[in-house]
Amino acid sequence: MAGFFSKTIEGLFFQSDRRSYWECRHFGLQGEPFTCKTADDSVLHGVFVPALTKDDEPVRGTVIFAHACLHNFGFNLPQISWLVPAGFNVVAYDPRGVGQSAGETTLQGIVEDARAVLQYTRSRQDVDKSTIILFGQGVGADAMARLMTRDKKGVCGIVLESMWATHKGYMLRRYGPGVGHLCAALLPVNDDPVDALKAVDVPIALVVPEKDSTVPAQEVIDVMRAAPEQREIWRAEGARHLNVFAYPTEWRERFIEFATKACTKN
Repeated sequence: MAGFFSKTIEGLFFQSDRRSYWECRHFGLQGEPFTCKTADDSVLHGVFVPALTKDDEPVRGTVIFAHACLHNFGFNLPQISWLVPAGFNVVAYDPRGVGQSAGETTLQGIVEDARAVLQYTRSRQDVDKSTIILFGQGVGADAMARLMTRDKKGVCGIVLESMWATHKGYMLRRYGPGVGHLCAALLPVNDDPVDALKAVDVPIALVVPEKDSTVPAQEVIDVMRAAPEQREIWRAEGARHLNVFAYPTEWRERFIEFATKACTKN
């Protein structure tokens, strides 16, 4: 019975489904579907979208996108479609249990899923293996931060939006006394993203929407305090949860500038 409640509470981090949403063609892009296997043989589905560049311009780099497990990567394509005409390859994927990816979504599994996608990206002949940018939102930011403690070869920059510090802290502060304490107590034990920040030795941008009603303010403060010295903190005034990059704003330009600089320095 305890295991059932533990899985149910862990599921509060995910709001995914298997429905069809946006496709690359809706944005005038050509996406190449792919599958890759995790270390425990879970099959993940994703899409590789090649950069749109002029004949005399090189590809700037490759962005691996871990969405917030809100629906699936099709729903989240507007978050990253703008990177392609800016000269970046984009790799978007669904962790296990999301979209077409089989299995059960867990806080531990999403990190291994991210690792499998990073390995897949490095295996492609059309990708510069030293200019990879990690971009995660919400639970995807959680996964990308913790990925850095397991495999960071080729990663030259990382952008984390709306990330919490600890899983138990998120539950306590989001759901309040009583319910929050119960949820925190029943959560499976996992490493926390705030501890993983110590392994980040590349340029990192922490994106903080001003009107984020999902991630508790104290969790954001704890993340910023633990972030390495080379961090940048982007406070998006007026932006709500997952709305910083969903529409054309200055923050898209800031991302492109940051990613280009990180890839060039490498």
